[in-house]
Amino acid sequence: MKRSSRLLTWLLILVFQASVTFSEPQKPVRPSVDLQMGLAALDSGQWESAFKIFEQLTQQQPDQPAPAYYLGVAASHGGHDVIAVDAFVHCASLDPTFPWVQANLGLTLFRLDEMELAEEHLLEALLQGPEDADVLLHLGMIDAQREEYDRALRLYKQSADLDPEISGISLLQSADVEFARGDFPAALNYLELASESPGPTTAKQTAETLLAQLAGESQKPPRFDLRASAGFELDDNVTVSEEDLATGLSDEALILNAGVNIYLLQKEKAWITLGYDLYQSLFRTLTDFDLRIQQPRITVGSTLGRFYPSLSYSYRDETLGSNGFLSSHELNFNVQIALIGGWSTLLGGQFESLTFDMTPERTGQLSYLNIGQQIRFFEDLISFLVVWEPSWQRTDGAAFSYDGQSINTQLSLTIPEARGMDVNLSYEYAMRDYINPSSGFSRGYRHDSLHVFWTSLRLPLSKFAEASINYLHIRSHSTLPSLNYSQNILNFRIGVWYY
Repeated sequence: MKRSSRLLTWLLILVFQASVTFSEPQKPVRPSVDLQMGLAALDSGQWESAFKIFEQLTQQQPDQPAPAYYLGVAASHGGHDVIAVDAFVHCASLDPTFPWVQANLGLTLFRLDEMELAEEHLLEALLQGPEDADVLLHLGMIDAQREEYDRALRLYKQSADLDPEISGISLLQSADVEFARGDFPAALNYLELASESPGPTTAKQTAETLLAQLAGESQKPPRFDLRASAGFELDDNVTVSEEDLATGLSDEALILNAGVNIYLLQKEKAWITLGYDLYQSLFRTLTDFDLRIQQPRITVGSTLGRFYPSLSYSYRDETLGSNGFLSSHELNFNVQIALIGGWSTLLGGQFESLTFDMTPERTGQLSYLNIGQQIRFFEDLISFLVVWEPSWQRTDGAAFSYDGQSINTQLSLTIPEARGMDVNLSYEYAMRDYINPSSGFSRGYRHDSLHVFWTSLRLPLSKFAEASINYLHIRSHSTLPSLNYSQNILNFRIGVWYY
């Protein structure tokens, strides 16, 4: 956004050099025949000749405002703004209401960056009347410099309505205000209006150039992105995972998330991404359950017709309280095959090397395959997913080794921009069967079923920030009594990102 605003500023400088600095100041009715030669030089654009004529007339008629006024006009067009100010001041001292002298004095002072004096004379010009589009435009620019954005936009609109022939400049300035306020869609709207405005031509060309530049930037993939969030969480059954701790204890926690993605390669057919994620929960009373997760990762992907393969590696480190809990190396391979319409097939596999610091007998390797089908309806508003996942785990302690399989289903609904918020609903059901090759868990087979309901409301705060409220309900049923539990989690978050 800053880059866009800077580009607009430089382009606007070119516009004003062409359409304001050298625009023809309004001339009052010609007061005498003696001025005819100088006025003819002004009309033909012979600024130096006009300057010499009016300089001589001003010396000959020091008590007449007209020669001084036209001397200021000639000096302004010739690029001699300091001399122009002196001439306009001389004219105004003789006749403060001389037609257009206050307006041209204010415009010239504006170019000299004398904003307070410029505003004083431009306001006087408005009071004397008639209203002038250039005067309104420059008063708006002064307000924009002071970050009085709403008033600046009103003045720009009045200027554009009063003189459509210079409305393009007012619309460009309105776009610059919206860029400064961070309202990118509004800025684009003003640029599109400027490109279609009656004039001036330089303003239309500037708008078209900037729109093309912004279109190129928006299509260019980001080189990195940063994100972070902080929030408050209520948990009525503080757990680490469904297989570790179903405590039945409730508590509140501060939750923090942060992450970064670095796009080493961003091509249409291939990409490579480096990333790092951090999660931290800080409970109010159950501090032994404070969980920190750090996970650096790399992903390589490509597009091969209807096939979208990807390979990723990550290292995951978890600490519980002040003690180490789990570290793992994880390798994932997935292929998504796009079929007709919103149908796609999912194939993949994962291998994990697990090290449990607190329970070394659980250290080992876990691998599984997944084969699934995903269906999307109504332009991705609804999606349904079903996955079959056979798994094998071998651990140092025989009691934790198993062969298993699961069927996972998920139904999701997304409602974008519902009353200004994004609404997401999701229900997941999983059935899992395990057998311990050595002992059969002392009961033969183990069977689990899991119900997960999740909903989220997200409210955009700006282009780079949002607020959200999330609710998660988990209900677990198992042949192992310790894994029969329910859990409710409610959290509020403020998230920010940058790319």
